This record gives sequence, structure tokens and C-alpha cells, in this order.
Amino acid sequence: MGNDQKELLPEQEDTAVSMRRCVIATKNIPAGHKFTEENLGVMRLGDYQEGLHPRYFYEILGTFTQQSLRAYEAIPKDFIDRQ
Repeated sequence: MGNDQKELLPEQEDTAVSMRRCVIATKNIPAGHKFTEENLGVMRLGDYQEGLHPRYFYEILGTFTQQSLRAYEAIPKDFIDRQ
């Protein structure tokens, strides 16, 4: 009678991707600039951008950008790996 594992149905996958949150730049950030609470945020960007999971928000505070970022651009998923 079922199991305790949650699985997405194929028709739910598009919605699940579009509802994911990610860490974003809240304003333009030049390369080499420090990440702060003033220039980072967490937002759902729909299915056109995937970025760093919000669990890493506090981990990247105080680190420096390696590339320029535009406002509302997702922080790349591999940012943590590059540190």
C-alpha cells in the first residue's frame, strides 16, 4: 500500500524545477567584489535559470565573486566547488 519515498510524477517535473529557489545577486556585482547580505538574496527564478541552492547562502557571505554578475542573476551552482 505505497511506500514512504516521495517521487515526482513525470507531469510534475516542470513545475518542480520552476519552483526551486536559488541564491541570486540582488544588484550588479563587479568581479572581485565581496558577497554581502546587501547584494545577495534568495528567489525563485522560474525554469530559465538554475543556481546555487539556498543552503549555501551563509557559506558564500564574505567570499569574493570570480565573475561579474548582473542583478537577479543566479549564482552558479559550481561556485562552492571553485572556492
